[in-house]
Amino acid sequence: LGYEDFIPDLQKINAAGKNLLVWVDEIIDLSRIESGRAELKMEDISVADMIREIESEIRPQVEAAGNTLTVHSPEAVGTMKTDKERARRVLVSLLKNANKVTKAGEIVLTARRETVEGTDWISFAVKDSGAGVSAKLLEDLFKGHTQTESSVSSAYGGAALGLAICHRFSLVMGGNIEAESELGKGSVFTLRLPARMDVHLAKTHVIRATN
Repeated sequence: LGYEDFIPDLQKINAAGKNLLVWVDEIIDLSRIESGRAELKMEDISVADMIREIESEIRPQVEAAGNTLTVHSPEAVGTMKTDKERARRVLVSLLKNANKVTKAGEIVLTARRETVEGTDWISFAVKDSGAGVSAKLLEDLFKGHTQTESSVSSAYGGAALGLAICHRFSLVMGGNIEAESELGKGSVFTLRLPARMDVHLAKTHVIRATN
């Protein structure tokens, strides 16, 4: 209609609506996980192909924020059986969080295969050169709806609930997420998943899985 003065406000409203939708979706996902109603769709996938898909999605956002993205995902990592969409969502979330807390720095995504006590695992490490967090806040990064959540969100780009859900999803898929951080030196978040996931490995009470 030619009312161009309205555009900045409409863009803010649009962005706020999208952020609210993300929060609602995360709360719904968290409730499903905690009630044991998480649903997995397992499939055989190429790790390198999945990483390429993630890279194509996240690189423009990283570069727009003035950061650089380096990816190490050799074809030799091979294949894995997991819930691709869940795994992909966790990795994208970790990368977005790293991008939020990094200013004119570097983000590195590394995928590799490990064997521990005869079992193959795929590890995905997301490293950033951001400000890092204290040891105390590091303990609370994966806790949703806690008294410390506001301070965690303030220190880590408003990502407290998202990180809690990433952690829950990793457990659902039979794996885990570990975090290392040091103030002024950045952080490393490592997602480890079994290369061949079986339903009994999942750490929730009830899981419906389709093969």
